[in-house]
Amino acid sequence: MFPVPNTKEDIIEFLSIAMTSSKKKGGIFGSVGGRCVFFVALALIVFVLLGLAGGGEVGLLVGLLILGYGLMFSFVGGQDVIRENKIAQAWRDKFEQVMLKGRSLRGDAEFTQQLDYYESLLNQKK
Repeated sequence: MFPVPNTKEDIIEFLSIAMTSSKKKGGIFGSVGGRCVFFVALALIVFVLLGLAGGGEVGLLVGLLILGYGLMFSFVGGQDVIRENKIAQAWRDKFEQVMLKGRSLRGDAEFTQQLDYYESLLNQKK
């Protein structure tokens, strides 16, 4: 519920603050979906490798154990990273709103250059 700044100086100040707060963490483990995909893939790899080695039943059991642990971890463990990434996404969304406001002001060349700079920094983080 942060109001969109109205002056050029306030817009630039907000964009610089938003840049530091919008960084996502955790890579593939930074979301529940990413975690699920990782552990499903890992379980399938273990199942296939042990199945090819002649241990089909053991591979299935180990694969199911990995999958069960992974899904439990995805929904229960490490929720701080997921929460921080939701906050980072909120900062990104507000950044885009403020950027639209800044572009609508049609400021001087220096202001436009600063907007371009912050926008390029955000795009590098994606």
